Amino acid sequence: MGLSAVASGINQGSTPQSKIQSPKEIEHIIEVYSSNYIKNLRANFALFMADLLGQLSEHITNGVIKLIRLARFMTSLTEVADLEAVVTVDKLFYMINGHFSYLNYEYIEFVVKNFLTDEDQDLKGRMETYVKDLENFKTSIKLRQLKKALDDVRSTHSHSSCKVFIKLVGEWENEPLARLEDFLKHYFKKDSIFNLSSVTDGCLSVTFLVPLSFSQYLIDTATPQLKSMSRVGVLQLMINDVVLLDEKDDVNLNESLTEAVKIDDTFEVSLLLSLGADPCYENSNGDKVLELALQGGYEEIIELISIATDTQVMELESQEELTEKEDNKETSNNGTDEELEVIIQRLEDSCAELERSLVVSEKKMDELQLQ
Repeated sequence: MGLSAVASGINQGSTPQSKIQSPKEIEHIIEVYSSNYIKNLRANFALFMADLLGQLSEHITNGVIKLIRLARFMTSLTEVADLEAVVTVDKLFYMINGHFSYLNYEYIEFVVKNFLTDEDQDLKGRMETYVKDLENFKTSIKLRQLKKALDDVRSTHSHSSCKVFIKLVGEWENEPLARLEDFLKHYFKKDSIFNLSSVTDGCLSVTFLVPLSFSQYLIDTATPQLKSMSRVGVLQLMINDVVLLDEKDDVNLNESLTEAVKIDDTFEVSLLLSLGADPCYENSNGDKVLELALQGGYEEIIELISIATDTQVMELESQEELTEKEDNKETSNNGTDEELEVIIQRLEDSCAELERSLVVSEKKMDELQLQ
């Protein structure tokens, strides 16, 4: 059952007395949306790749581009050896399939930009639409909402890939997927090689599949940054079965924030504030994070802490206003129902757009097969 059908059933079965108001029920709807969205993304990406490889093959046959040039280009990006010896586009992309996925399109986007012609506007437009849809999804979907969604589309672990396992503090659950990608980009630089495989319960744990050839690079890159990773909530880090970090105790994000301010680490401060560290925190020595930033003259950190403090005040004021309105139960219930209706409508629109894209792509596949 697609999201549209789920939302339709909810709307039809709802009455003024029985409308869904529970946060758990809202969360369930979002989980259903996430699962359907990811399935559609994966199917859409597969259809796009089939069309892209077909077009590249046609260009090679017609002499518009040379396979050897494409192979050398991919070698420079992926560092996979012997690509120059392949004789077909399909074989070339099969050999580098560990370097891209429906959630990781960077190298495919490079190919589209550098090897398609002005006549390939349809494929270029589809690439742009896919990127936009995926990035919107990454910034809106929270990691905890991906747990069930990824179960149905989990990547396959092959001999050419290794696992990167990261266990995080619970506060990470409410962070969007895009924030996790920022983490990878900051600490490993090569975020494009990470293919998300699973998100599991308990303390939030995420598993990635990475090309085996990069395992030692990742280990060498991560090792000098383990203390920093620990401060931002990484409890365990394991790369290709090598345990690099295994914290027995939980992480005090407020203490981490104090340390991050002291060493003038803007990235850590920004991430810790996002995870819920208190911008007004004062440790047992009387150190206040804002005062430490002012003393050090850390302008970016001062701005981050000031914004976080203002946001915290606004949230408290909003909470007080909600508390005052709790006496009027009917008004409160109506507000919750309206919020749910907005969520359902947004989810329906997103899923419908992806389904339309799939229909168009399938038609194009049929047309190509008839030619």
